[in-house]
Amino acid sequence: PATPVPDALEMMKKHHVNSLVVVENGTVTGIIKRDDIIKEVAK
Repeated sequence: PATPVPDALEMMKKHHVNSLVVVENGTVTGIIKRDDIIKEVAK
């Protein structure tokens, strides 16, 4: 949750992945996908 979206996109690009696990206080709280980010930005 603390990582800005542009940084998350850069991590995805750097590591050749389409999604990242979201971890808060050591607990997995979700997954963020590149396609979901693109859809939100396009709104």
